[in-house]
Amino acid sequence: MSLELYAAYVLACIVIILVPGPTVTLIIANSIRHGSRAGLANVAGTQAGLAVMIAIVGIGLNTLISGMGHWFEWVRLIGAAYLI
Repeated sequence: MSLELYAAYVLACIVIILVPGPTVTLIIANSIRHGSRAGLANVAGTQAGLAVMIAIVGIGLNTLISGMGHWFEWVRLIGAAYLI
């Protein structure tokens, strides 16, 4: 990999990290327009939504693993063999 290509990659990564996402943009816009109380309400709402999403994913994965039964043991063993 050339130095120029690596520098362009690092620069692109830095730009992607520094650009705020849609949630941050919404929180900032609402805080400017409606005050800090509305901004804090947006933060609470986004964090509650994230917690609900994580819980739903956890329940779904638990159901999937429970439904797989003995197949999950094989997948686990194959994954361990791959890591070794």
